[in-house]
Amino acid sequence: MYANSLDLLGLSVAASRAQPGIDEGEFSRAMLGYKLQLLKNQFEQTERKLSTRSVAGSTPKKLEHVYNDIKCLDAEFRRGSYYPDLLDEQIVIIREELRLILADPVETISISQPAFL
Repeated sequence: MYANSLDLLGLSVAASRAQPGIDEGEFSRAMLGYKLQLLKNQFEQTERKLSTRSVAGSTPKKLEHVYNDIKCLDAEFRRGSYYPDLLDEQIVIIREELRLILADPVETISISQPAFL
């Protein structure tokens, strides 16, 4: 009986740590994990919305580029080989890139890659 109670207590503590709380900073591991999950969800929503449209041109390449960027950020996060403020900034940049792709899938340029003239 007590073992089950301790297991449940341990699970509830672990779950509370996984969700961003009031005491956690903007660049805490839990908060960055939460932001990264939101980014993944936004990518999936963007992909679903674009799949209902007839988009051509470079949009599939742009989505592939964003997907690869998200995979790299996720790998860095899981390894712990990241600078919290830079990871947060990259998440913001990619979210904006997804927003721009969705707003105008044909004319969007990548803001995380330098433009070539």
